[in-house]
Amino acid sequence: RARRPSRTRETWELLAPSFPAAEVRFHQALYLAGVGAIQEACQPLGDDVGTVLVLGHNPGWERAASWLSGEDVSMTTANVALLEHADEPWCEALHDANGWTLHALLRPKEL
Repeated sequence: RARRPSRTRETWELLAPSFPAAEVRFHQALYLAGVGAIQEACQPLGDDVGTVLVLGHNPGWERAASWLSGEDVSMTTANVALLEHADEPWCEALHDANGWTLHALLRPKEL
């Protein structure tokens, strides 16, 4: 078990060159967690933060994407769900599934 969160760090290391200005925070509680852990981890972020990239693993991520989007989202290894909420600060919107749009579900095998 102790080794598993390193998979998320390894994933970030591969993504990091595409996000050079990103401020990175690692939260062990996010690894397999769902929307509740995402809400808790994002709570300290201010309204001035416009975009957040959250990495983790299933089953929690699939459930979180499904709850937020209102769609049945099936995610396998290395999938990315791109969600947007435009009406209010997104950190407040995490507590309400209404208004979220699933713009894309990216699957590396399909790229």
